[in-house]
Amino acid sequence: MKRREELFSLRMHASIGEEHLCGAERIVAREVIPQVLAKMAERALLHKGGEPTSIVFGADRLKRSSIRKIPLLPVRTLKHQGPREAAMNVSGLLRKCGVSHEAVSQAFYELTRGAAPSGGNMRGAMLMHAGNGRRLEPDRERGVRVTRMDLTEKARDDLERLLRNLKIYHPRVMEASVLASKVAAAPGIVAELCCSDDPDYTTGYVASRSVGYVRLTRIKEKGETFGGRVFFVEDSASIKAIVTELESVPCLITEVPGV
Repeated sequence: MKRREELFSLRMHASIGEEHLCGAERIVAREVIPQVLAKMAERALLHKGGEPTSIVFGADRLKRSSIRKIPLLPVRTLKHQGPREAAMNVSGLLRKCGVSHEAVSQAFYELTRGAAPSGGNMRGAMLMHAGNGRRLEPDRERGVRVTRMDLTEKARDDLERLLRNLKIYHPRVMEASVLASKVAAAPGIVAELCCSDDPDYTTGYVASRSVGYVRLTRIKEKGETFGGRVFFVEDSASIKAIVTELESVPCLITEVPGV
């Protein structure tokens, strides 16, 4: 492979002490690595959550044959007057995806009480049985970290144009829709529920292959610091295979529906 054709997976993780501050993921050509890493560093250093005590970067050269190519999930938004109305739509969407009432209730409980053993928010996502609500992730403190994902340049331009037309453009929305699309495409995943732990960001989402990427406003009250992700999995799913897919298999979004 010629150097100009090489792609690299770039990752950044910033923290304050033991607490996660922010992260970033890109898959880029070799020649733009310095610029992208500089933007990642700027994001960490200027984060409103505070000054990081640690910024860790990772970079891996990828074989193009190893990259999984998938479409973005269709994007839509449901607006609500408050968390109670949002919770009803969350429950309805998850039930439509095949998640049991028991598992939905358990997910809400885990997210609002603090799913980590310490009682705080987890660094990664929970894996939860879609039927009985049992926690399945190997490490309950770390959770599952979804990495190695991005959009092609055309798909990035298409997604930005789509989100601007929908009047919901923000880098956070772009990144979340990419992550949700990778998760939904993984074998054994039934659906995802996400609620940000940012006290100033109150929009969450439900995502799956069947319902798309559904943003839900007012999923929590402003000022609340709880949050996290729950990946609901099929009864017959291999947890090891899911973790490998989400954490290690590179994925590129090549198509944006609705553009």
